[in-house]
Amino acid sequence: MTNKSKKQLRQEAIRAEIAKRQSTRANLSPLDRNQLLSLVEYVGKNIIENGHENNFQFSAQWARRNSVDLEKLTDFLASERINDDWDLAVGCDPFDLMGESEDRLSWMPLDQTELEDLLDWLDEAVQERGCNHDYTLSKEWLSNNSADTATTLMALMAKGGGCDCEIVLNVEPENIYP
Repeated sequence: MTNKSKKQLRQEAIRAEIAKRQSTRANLSPLDRNQLLSLVEYVGKNIIENGHENNFQFSAQWARRNSVDLEKLTDFLASERINDDWDLAVGCDPFDLMGESEDRLSWMPLDQTELEDLLDWLDEAVQERGCNHDYTLSKEWLSNNSADTATTLMALMAKGGGCDCEIVLNVEPENIYP
């Protein structure tokens, strides 16, 4: 047996284990992936627009509006080491938890072309204008392109984009789209 075939066997075993864990999570979750995605988007948008406290304030609002048992939801989130809305917004990717879809490996409101356009534009803008270590340039592009600014900023933040220059450095489309 060659090293390559051993490597392939390890990779297959890893993929099988990840699929098993995602299936287990999906079975334990009171939400399906689309509901979890809706929750993450709702919470992320509200955090960007209103700030946050160390609680499940926005998750509770979403649960009430969607007739979801909050205790079951927070118990599931706690089992995934998600202890408040901030943890949910930056650390809970429905595609990581429950498996990828045909068009996503990871959560991102922008489609692939839009994200690539944003990254190209930001790269040039940061080089020309510099980075203020905030989202000034990203907000400008998102506003000019009619994108949901708050939800997209939270998704970018969750991917390691803590400011405009970090978005350029850390957000990789190949980790988001198949």
